[in-house]
Amino acid sequence: MVDANHTERVEEVATGAPFEELPDMLTVQDICAVTGLSAPVVRRAVNSGKIDGCKIGRRIFVAKPVFLRYVKCLGLA
Repeated sequence: MVDANHTERVEEVATGAPFEELPDMLTVQDICAVTGLSAPVVRRAVNSGKIDGCKIGRRIFVAKPVFLRYVKCLGLA
């Protein structure tokens, strides 16, 4: 079950409020901070192809527009 704080954070992301302050390429930690998801969940989503991302070395990056589309597709926004 998704708590109210999680839903509010996702809605803020969808409307662009705190999202504009984030870098163009989000790290796993950035996504966790915005959504409240755990790092393993985010990594699994990227590794399985649910979120399009890229690896540079050992770090995973996701473009802001890609992440926003993912959030909207989930119906959370």
